[in-house]
Amino acid sequence: GAAVVALARRREARSGQRGGEAGGPDGGRRPRGRGVPAAALTAVAWLWTVLVTLRASFWDPTERCAQVLGWPEGDVWFDEGGFPPQAWCLTGTTAVATQPVWHVQLAAVLITASAAVTLATLLPVALTRATRAGQVVSAGLLVGVVAGGVAWTLAVGRAEPGADAWAELARRTAQAEAGAPAPDGAPPGGPATGSDTVPAEGESGEPGPPPTEARARADLDVLRRAAEAAGGDALLWPEPLAVVERRCRIERTGEDAAGDGADGVLLALTGRFTARDLATAADDVDFLLITQDNEDAAERIVTAWARDGLGTPEPLHGEWWQGPTPAGRTAVERAHVGFDDGVGTVEVVTACRPAT
Repeated sequence: GAAVVALARRREARSGQRGGEAGGPDGGRRPRGRGVPAAALTAVAWLWTVLVTLRASFWDPTERCAQVLGWPEGDVWFDEGGFPPQAWCLTGTTAVATQPVWHVQLAAVLITASAAVTLATLLPVALTRATRAGQVVSAGLLVGVVAGGVAWTLAVGRAEPGADAWAELARRTAQAEAGAPAPDGAPPGGPATGSDTVPAEGESGEPGPPPTEARARADLDVLRRAAEAAGGDALLWPEPLAVVERRCRIERTGEDAAGDGADGVLLALTGRFTARDLATAADDVDFLLITQDNEDAAERIVTAWARDGLGTPEPLHGEWWQGPTPAGRTAVERAHVGFDDGVGTVEVVTACRPAT
């Protein structure tokens, strides 16, 4: 851009000298600053392209994609390519761009426009515009630059991750599934439901009486208040946290095995939360930003629970599992914070006790 300004001003100076010698009415001077638009447009194109490049680059791509998609690092992969660079987070059969496609296309448009304006400024310096040949060459070069820019813009809009990236994702996923550990206290099929079999407190060899209903409700109330405080005032609760009763089956071992299979009842603290209504997302990137906020809220909730009597949060496939500590909320059997189509879900289940 600076070179364009310098060359254009040099040409203007020479034209002014020739015009002055010819004795023109205005001294042969032409409007000054012909190279300024090219310089300004080049600077804007450069700055926007740098921004696009930074948004397509991460210090640790797999860690960032795991945070964005809500999956473990072993189940995600990252690919980037092209210029201006575009990047994607991959999981399963889904590829999510790290920025809107129009950001990349706008960079291509700005670069093309700056090249065309620069060429239009420099050509009069290199060619004699008074000749027919010079005009044809100038027009041909400009048309070529614009046509190439249009094709380039369309091409970057259709860019997709490469086959090598999908192959690497498949390899990493298979490797993760082969060695994925189960969370402590988490059932193979997921969180408990009303028909699940829930082991009673004390089955580890030290039988003890099940917690009273008053104790269970007190523990759940503490966790409810901790979750709401950790979520903050801005967090929405489409389904507010509430305690419900569920039927369960008591399983006991050892000397108390005679009570195995008896009907029981448990309490469950359930609710759903989200930073914003996902239906209001403007595009895929905005949707991912909302889910990322939901993941941050989930981590704050389980961290607060760890301070209020539950064990260390155990992550599995982007969700959290916790159990009680010996001196903590012993009425709780397990706690789970997960996601359903991007919306956070809470389920804290107490130990099964005999139905009255």
